[in-house]
Amino acid sequence: DLADPLHEGGTAFVMEEGEAPLEEGETLIDVDKLSSLSREIRFAEQAFEWVNMTYTLYPYYWADEKEWDELLAIKNDDYQHAEFLKAGAARVLVPVRKNFHEKVHSFLVQGPRALEFESEIKISSPLWLPLYQEIEEAQNPSSQNIAVEKCWETKVPTSLILLQADDSLPDDFEVPDDCPDP
Repeated sequence: DLADPLHEGGTAFVMEEGEAPLEEGETLIDVDKLSSLSREIRFAEQAFEWVNMTYTLYPYYWADEKEWDELLAIKNDDYQHAEFLKAGAARVLVPVRKNFHEKVHSFLVQGPRALEFESEIKISSPLWLPLYQEIEEAQNPSSQNIAVEKCWETKVPTSLILLQADDSLPDDFEVPDDCPDP
């Protein structure tokens, strides 16, 4: 799932003043710092609606020109993962949770100093996010009950059809009756 590395990178970008890792395999989380960063962790996880994160992958040519050949040569059976690995850059949009807009703005302007009074937040505060709500959102991201009005057929390219004798797609699958044409 692409959401995990993008979530990790997005958190690091906000918390480390825009610096993200450059080396493959480098982790962004320093286990030794976790206990001293509890306010920052709570802020990063509660202020943003990570389940509603969207992203756009930009082509290889946005990477360093020396990497172009390597990026273009990447192959993977998972088309989406291959596109992620080949991307020269990514644009990630993460909505700010209601009642956190001012706090996020303060954090972006002041850095971690903006969280100095975080431990004083009362349960009655609009910045208090109940644990049960965090758990529910993590376990059921679709709990927002978004109505889907129309459905449509989507064809996703994959290298797996190369395993077939010919390059045609099967004609014998049925479209559900309740699915209108786009």
